[in-house]
Amino acid sequence: MIKLKKLMTESVWNRKFGEPLPTLEDTMKAHQKKTITEGTRWLVGIEQPNGKITSTYGHYDGYPEWAGKHLKKYYNNPAKAKELLKLGKSGISTIGPKIKGNKDHSFEKPNKGVTVFYGRDRGEKGRMTSNWGNRDKVKFDSGEEYAYIYNLKEKQWYYKSRYSNPQDWTELK
Repeated sequence: MIKLKKLMTESVWNRKFGEPLPTLEDTMKAHQKKTITEGTRWLVGIEQPNGKITSTYGHYDGYPEWAGKHLKKYYNNPAKAKELLKLGKSGISTIGPKIKGNKDHSFEKPNKGVTVFYGRDRGEKGRMTSNWGNRDKVKFDSGEEYAYIYNLKEKQWYYKSRYSNPQDWTELK
């Protein structure tokens, strides 16, 4: 019984027997130190001329002012969009202006401005790709906040938002 009481007071409350419980202020300070900065998740896909879409998951910086800007400026042709999806089949950590880094580029120490891929740069083998029958069937299944689709026929990027505007597919400007 004494061992159980000691175990509970030290591990559950993280205090020694007889010490007062933490105050709300103490709890708030501890929580602020442990707050995790989450990514703005996104998906990026390619729409074939028949309307079918293959997409992959992106973790950080998915908002239009970053991912959208990079897609429009640096991945605005079929070859670049296809290369992004091919290397991103295990997911994309964050997008940059370049796809290839130098020999020292890695997940832990990425080269500045280089897109970081979970497969190529961290060695993950899993597939983070999804297939959709058309744009109306694209779902935010992994907590994504934004979706970007490159239409091969029109050679144009489209996007939509899960929580804000636009919630319908809109041309990326």
